[in-house]
Amino acid sequence: MISVTLSEIAEGLAQNDRFHIYIHAHPDADTLGSGVALYSILREMGKKALIVSNDPLPAKLSFISSRISGDAFCFGGETLAVKGFANAFAVSVDTAAPEQLKGNLGDCAEDIRFGIDHHVINTLICEKLFLDAKASSTGEIIYQLASLCGQNRERIC
Repeated sequence: MISVTLSEIAEGLAQNDRFHIYIHAHPDADTLGSGVALYSILREMGKKALIVSNDPLPAKLSFISSRISGDAFCFGGETLAVKGFANAFAVSVDTAAPEQLKGNLGDCAEDIRFGIDHHVINTLICEKLFLDAKASSTGEIIYQLASLCGQNRERIC
């Protein structure tokens, strides 16, 4: 894994067209909110994207997931095989370890290209990682990323 800057993450996102955004198992508000915000950024950039969860979304977080179409979500590897994009660029948000990508609906079947996280201890297997341990949440990082991607943060988040 190579540590990179947030600008390098933004450049990598600009250079690709199809994305699978992985959120961690047993989704909480940070991973779900970060996934929804990144999805919105990518869609505003004219990209195709899906949010991949290997666990069902908690009903108590529907106020976050309802901000986008239900078609934006993919649950489990079997569904991803049908609904996902060929040669998609896989990004994980708020995921500190590979075990967090395993859930009741499956496991991550793709190589994670970019990891975006705020946990000081991160053992995620990915090509490139942006980690800001001073950030209170991954959502805070995604908020910064929106500007680097040329998006209006107030509209996205």
